[in-house]
Amino acid sequence: MAFLDTWQIQVGESLTEAAKTAAGVDDVALKQALAAVAVIWPLRQPIQEFDLDAIEAVNQLLGSQAKYALRFIQGMADDQLVAAHELQSELATDAHLAAAVDVLSRHFGAEAAFANQRAGLTETPLSESSDPNRPSRVFISYARKDAEDLARELTSRLEAEGIPVWQDRVKMEGGRDWWLQIVAALEQVDFLVLIVTAAAMQSAIVKKEWTYARQRGVCICPVWGSTPAALDALPRWLRNTSFYQPDTEWSKLVADLNSPCETPRVPFMVEEMPDDFVPRADQLRRIEACVLEEQGSIVGLHGTGGYGKTVLAKAICHDEIIRAAYDDGTLWVTLGRNPGDLTSRVVDLIEVLSGERPYFATVDEAQTRLVQLLGDREILMVIDDVWNTAHLKPFLKGGSRCARLITTRDEAVLPPRTRQIEVSAMTPNEAIDLLRVKLPDGLSQAFPPLADRLGNWPLLLKLTNSTLRDRVFKNNQSLEAALNYVNKALDKRGLTAFDIHNAAARDQAVGQTLSVSLELLSDEERLRFSELVIFPVEVNIPFEELARLWRTTSNRSDMDVDALSRRLAQLSLLAHFEPNAGYITLHKIVRSFLTQTGKNNLTALHGQFLDTAAAQLPRRATGLPIWAKLPQTERYLWSHLAYHLQRAGRVTELAETVKDLAYLVTKIQLLGAYAAEIDLLTAKRAAPNDMILPRLHQSISQASHLLNQASSPVEIANTLHSRIVHVSGLEPVATAGETSLPGPLLTAARRLPDLPDASLIRTLTGHGTAVVACDLSADGSKIVSMGQDGVLKVWDSETGEELHTLTGHMIMGNSCAISADGSVIVSATWDGILKIWETHSGAERFSVKAHAGQIFGCAIDANARTIVTASKDKTLKVWDAITGQERFTLIDHDRTVTACAISADGTLIISSSSDGTVKLWDGKNGQLQAT
Repeated sequence: MAFLDTWQIQVGESLTEAAKTAAGVDDVALKQALAAVAVIWPLRQPIQEFDLDAIEAVNQLLGSQAKYALRFIQGMADDQLVAAHELQSELATDAHLAAAVDVLSRHFGAEAAFANQRAGLTETPLSESSDPNRPSRVFISYARKDAEDLARELTSRLEAEGIPVWQDRVKMEGGRDWWLQIVAALEQVDFLVLIVTAAAMQSAIVKKEWTYARQRGVCICPVWGSTPAALDALPRWLRNTSFYQPDTEWSKLVADLNSPCETPRVPFMVEEMPDDFVPRADQLRRIEACVLEEQGSIVGLHGTGGYGKTVLAKAICHDEIIRAAYDDGTLWVTLGRNPGDLTSRVVDLIEVLSGERPYFATVDEAQTRLVQLLGDREILMVIDDVWNTAHLKPFLKGGSRCARLITTRDEAVLPPRTRQIEVSAMTPNEAIDLLRVKLPDGLSQAFPPLADRLGNWPLLLKLTNSTLRDRVFKNNQSLEAALNYVNKALDKRGLTAFDIHNAAARDQAVGQTLSVSLELLSDEERLRFSELVIFPVEVNIPFEELARLWRTTSNRSDMDVDALSRRLAQLSLLAHFEPNAGYITLHKIVRSFLTQTGKNNLTALHGQFLDTAAAQLPRRATGLPIWAKLPQTERYLWSHLAYHLQRAGRVTELAETVKDLAYLVTKIQLLGAYAAEIDLLTAKRAAPNDMILPRLHQSISQASHLLNQASSPVEIANTLHSRIVHVSGLEPVATAGETSLPGPLLTAARRLPDLPDASLIRTLTGHGTAVVACDLSADGSKIVSMGQDGVLKVWDSETGEELHTLTGHMIMGNSCAISADGSVIVSATWDGILKIWETHSGAERFSVKAHAGQIFGCAIDANARTIVTASKDKTLKVWDAITGQERFTLIDHDRTVTACAISADGTLIISSSSDGTVKLWDGKNGQLQAT
């Protein structure tokens, strides 16, 4: 029996014991802790004895929160009540542990089971409604304009029924942010009683409350108020919900509020619209029409950076018609040039949809769970800033009733059959509106020529608008004076109307406009801003890293990071300023300008940044910091440490770090094996004479499929150590790492018999059946493989990443090939079907019934124009790879044609047969040349 099944049975037994203990306990919170301890109790002995099955079960259920639960279990007391006291104390200070305990309690249904056990021990259930510390179960949402009396009445009646209620007039604390208090309340309740009145349907606050409640999986119970709203004023999801009449259905309402709440979460992962948003009516209408056209639609917004694709996507998400159509929620994922661990990006969406953050060894496993959660729900998923088709793959599968909205600079990354909309310059009127945002009225004739001068480009318009506002409101200039200042500054820099389709002209215009904005900064602010170029392109820069950098370079411990970031955002110098999420992003175009014009010593700047980060780390005997001791919460540095070490010129430190097995284990645990490979590759390039680095890189590459399947640091450590400890040249690395690796270390006493030959680069896993065919593009970048079930997979040969899974064949696969340039794939099966695929997108170009009998081989020329197939029907056929039309049939073999090949230029074809012959054919006319 699997450990999870055993655990489930034992939880039932320990809940019975905990219920008996709870009979003598008055503290409600302690009773809740007892229930949680009952769930954890079966783990106590296995975890303390380091049972890997038990650890795996915790990892499977809790994902990234597992470490907090495991840490508590390791030190757990032998008495349930003592353990409950300890847990109660820990929960008050450790939010991560609280989240982990909540997930476990929900998984095992502990709350209801515990209540039932306790009820069975007494004649009457214990009432907790009078306990002032008991968490509220119900939140009352209403509009004060026409429902305050009813809200007060409902609160009193529900409290009298023993149901604790949160109502703002009663529970709101003075001096605290009101919305944060509402959020905190909604995060603890199970139900939201919504008093539906005309005013409530017009209230922005009520809408925010029900939106957040649905995101959290809170059950919504609508109650008709004294001034009922018209049905057509209600959102569709609410119209489809059963309403309560308190006067006639009170017992039903009370019974439902005392029942478990089970409802799917309805996410809305979209930021508020920026305060300078200008609607682009024509674009929004086109996008809306495409998104609504049919279920499962994919819409792509493409265009040059800085033209507002992301803002348009946000606007569509906030559109009431779209929200009504996709009333099961809105998901948002931003990828960027380097999205990092795609598995964690998928898990982010899983967590939003389910409230759980499970562990998945591969992105495919995570994708399967996401597909389950999407089901037949009507959800809009935005996939923002896509640079690579492969990065899209995990987000496109499943959800037949979900729409996808993709933003990208490169239309070539969009999947086939995507409804494409180009986003370029604003219309003249839109550009003028954006240029005038929050400026005083007047001088209307001055704005059209300025907007035209700026190419109606949103990025430049925002920069200039911010400059104008700064001159008017901060420097107390008149609007006329501010406009004169901007125009003269642009004249000085030579900015005239430019061709927005010319990249060089665009870059020059950005530089000229940016330099005007930068003049509004003080010398110190300008210097701090220029230092941001040390961060990689289009990476979210956490406030913690800004503080680390700026407080070092400014020699000021009181450096106000938030204030300076806010100042840069006010001048539109940042792509994103997210104070709640705690990060900024520098626009790629702006970063490029700073890189070209900056005068910083970047090598020294990277070094200063690293010195501050390493200040609290222990040191090696050589004096170098031990980066493996970097806290796992330092996610930015775990992702980009090698980048900064290389840019700082610290080659020795970089090499020593990536040869530290403890560092590699944590890197693999957090970001996957390929992230560790990238660090080793960076070190190899920086230290080409270090002979250990290539061997270590090769060993990790060869074992990446095993390392990515390991689910705990101990498993990763044991796998990694066993794969290198007997590899020539790596023994010192393995020995040095033994004292720092997480234990117990169970490794190989002798060389493992399955260690691969040095010629192996990596192993690709993913097919569910035997692999019957494979091919490699001429440049070595792409691999195609075919399973016995007819499923093809396309791989990135450098990273081992699965780019596409191609499905469509209905019978056993037999042959596949890829063109020399890697652009086209051909595949054939036993039913005589030939399929041609686009490698870039994974789309099927066409499918033909090529032969009456089985196809035993297929090939394609270097230019992806000619295809040849070999069949059991004794013939070969030559096909046009563009149109799918048959050109001619080659007949001369007496038995099955077993294989075929075609020359790079398509002029020669060779075939073999079970008749014992090999034949050479003219690829242009089909004439037999030789036997």
